[in-house]
Amino acid sequence: MPGQTCCIGRGCYGGGYCEAGTCRAPSVRDMGECSRADECPSGQSCGGPFVCGGGPDAGVNDAGAILPRRCFHCEAPPGAAAFGAACSNGGDCQSGVCSNSRCTLACPIGDAGDAFCRTRGALQRCVNVFFAPVSMGPLTTLGVCAPSCTRDADCPADTACVPRLNYFADRMDFVCAPPPATATARIGEACNPTGANTCRNVLCVGTSATAGYCTAPCTVDTDCPAAAPSCAPITYSRPSGAGQPSRGCGPRPST
Repeated sequence: MPGQTCCIGRGCYGGGYCEAGTCRAPSVRDMGECSRADECPSGQSCGGPFVCGGGPDAGVNDAGAILPRRCFHCEAPPGAAAFGAACSNGGDCQSGVCSNSRCTLACPIGDAGDAFCRTRGALQRCVNVFFAPVSMGPLTTLGVCAPSCTRDADCPADTACVPRLNYFADRMDFVCAPPPATATARIGEACNPTGANTCRNVLCVGTSATAGYCTAPCTVDTDCPAAAPSCAPITYSRPSGAGQPSRGCGPRPST
């Protein structure tokens, strides 16, 4: 957020940029720039992200170079696919936004964005998404609605309940998203906590420096498979490094 400490190359919320170790907010927004659809004229969507300039003070690095950034823009609905439908890019969607292969909505990161997303479903929340730099521009962090989850059963069959670090609220969120293409190991199967991710739920609990088992969020034992039948207390790491108590599937405790 503006005024908070940052590192060059790290994202600052709302399309801001990092200068001299501090997040700076864009001083000028592009004409038609938006963070949610109700900021746009009737009949338009808040889609993208697009390449935005925002004026000479909107993205200036430590060397004084003007840097383009990414933002959402009001536009005529580019596609026909409804909220939650499968998509390959924003052009497929009525909203103009495609994330995790599903049509979704742009939202302002924070409590207001969570409330906005919940109008589309009780489990929806506004999550931060990092968008790649434009040329040598800054990493841009914007918000999109995504279905949250507490277990795999909350998610469609082609997705999994996976972690998403929320730097705004300093917590680990869990959202329904397609698992990484190379992550095929199921809950309870072996993984390497210090190696490349192989777990479908992107969570590996280490039992040694190079050995562990894949886990997933859960609320009760019946959320877990026979390979890891116990829904036990587990601590995840927040973006700050502090612990976040939760629950995950694992081996049944020995008696």
